[in-house]
Amino acid sequence: MFANFILGALDHPALIHGILFTMLVLSGIGLALMPEDVIFLLGGYLASLDFIRLPTVLVVLILGVLGADTSGYWVGRLYGAWIEIHIVRRWQFAARILGKVKGLFERHGEKIVMMGRPLMGLRIAIPMFAGHTGMKFGRFLRYDAVLSILWTFALVSIGYYLGATLDIFAEARVIKHWVFLALVVAVSLYTALRFLKGICSRMSPRQFMRP
Repeated sequence: MFANFILGALDHPALIHGILFTMLVLSGIGLALMPEDVIFLLGGYLASLDFIRLPTVLVVLILGVLGADTSGYWVGRLYGAWIEIHIVRRWQFAARILGKVKGLFERHGEKIVMMGRPLMGLRIAIPMFAGHTGMKFGRFLRYDAVLSILWTFALVSIGYYLGATLDIFAEARVIKHWVFLALVVAVSLYTALRFLKGICSRMSPRQFMRP
């Protein structure tokens, strides 16, 4: 049933665009369903299979990543103090991330927003910290758009040409459907394992020994 749902969704470009956009926006507030870069590659790959158009998915993903970072900015602006008290002070991994982001802002200033896209693990925290510290939204959006647009274009293009390469080995459209389904399953498993590994790494040995 899950396979039929996934394969059926491929026949509705608007649904594909909506799913990709929503996943990006959710990632901006820390609710990532899959790694952001994988979403870009997936969008390009689907365009190479003619499920969606390349120019359209580029626009959707650029708006999505800007929407994600904007969401993160306003979460930090409005709820930064609450996050610092109830999350950062209670979770060691969050405190480490905040410390790294603070260090980047101290060394590079607000321009780190323009360079933060490739920094996996920190890219979500940078917009939140920018909002929390009171960086003007207009300046934040200008800085953020510079590398975000280039980064999105580059990764979507890689996904597109990767799909074109796979096309040599999978001429039939039905085979392409199953190639895509295998990719979705692989990414889902990867994300689930990363999530479980993160939980286990934050738990002390005593927690595992509790009855």
